[in-house]
Amino acid sequence: DEPTSGLDATTSELVLGALRALARKGRTVVMVLHQPRYTAFKLLDRLILLGVGGRTLFCGEPLKVVPYFASVGYQMRYGENPADFMLDVVSGLVPRDEEA
Repeated sequence: DEPTSGLDATTSELVLGALRALARKGRTVVMVLHQPRYTAFKLLDRLILLGVGGRTLFCGEPLKVVPYFASVGYQMRYGENPADFMLDVVSGLVPRDEEA
C-alpha cells in the first residue's frame, strides 16, 4: 500500500525504517511510494520502477538505478536530486541520449 501517504518527510522515513526492520526479520514488504526523498530510496533493499503501461524500467538495488539509467542513455544533471531524476525518467520527461 502507500504507508507514507499524507506524512511529512521525517515521519515517512521513520515509517520506512520500521518497515525495513520488519523486512530484516524475514517479512516481505511491498509498497508504493509517491515522490519520496532520495534518503527514502536508500532505505530500500530492492526497487522496481514502472513506466507507462506498467512496463518495468528498473529492478534492482536503489543505489544502482542512476548508473543503470546512465548506461542506457539517461544522464542525470549535476546537483539534481536522484529521486526526482528517477521519477522524471519514468515519466518520460528526460530525453534519451541516442549515443548510449
